[in-house]
Amino acid sequence: MIKMKPKSECLICKNPFINKNPGRRPGLTCSIICEGKKRRFTDEQKEESFKRRFFEKIDKKSINECWLWKGFRNKKGYGSLMHTKENGQVQAHRASWMIHYGEIPNGLIIMHSVCDNPPCCNPNHLQLGTIALNQQDMVNKGRQKKGNAGIFGSNSYSAKITEDIALKIIESLKNEKAIRIAKELNVSKYIVYDIKRKKTWKHIKLES
Repeated sequence: MIKMKPKSECLICKNPFINKNPGRRPGLTCSIICEGKKRRFTDEQKEESFKRRFFEKIDKKSINECWLWKGFRNKKGYGSLMHTKENGQVQAHRASWMIHYGEIPNGLIIMHSVCDNPPCCNPNHLQLGTIALNQQDMVNKGRQKKGNAGIFGSNSYSAKITEDIALKIIESLKNEKAIRIAKELNVSKYIVYDIKRKKTWKHIKLES
């Protein structure tokens, strides 16, 4: 039995066409003519197209249930879709936040605060957060990987100093050399170098 390739609807003319690469950055138009028209889309038209393609791939249920992504998912279970040619691919749960709440501020991520379900795109299950907050949330919920992954600071079994000493090192690095700080605090110079290069203890911040 011959397996038929799935058909897609052209973004411009709405006619069905065979998608030669389903699930992996598929084409959105059926011909060169329609592709040319797509490139002349206004920003407003691009956002409307983004919303329409997003909701076509969502299994939308009640306000409290997970809205699962029906399209392509990566190995971790997260969906993705094309935003615009300029912005490229965006994860499905991030797309949901952008559509329902607006742009995501620089330096912040979108966390699954309710369900911890990667393919879920229900905006009521999402919240803004930081990488450090997300790591701590994993630890609190017992979702960190085996070993030392997801655990940082003095909670890590590989930690050689405490938060207080790390803070003293960070403060001293503004005016003193690493070797001198290491001698004064009786710690390895490599610990100080790693902090200086922001390889370790990056979650410790000086008060402004």
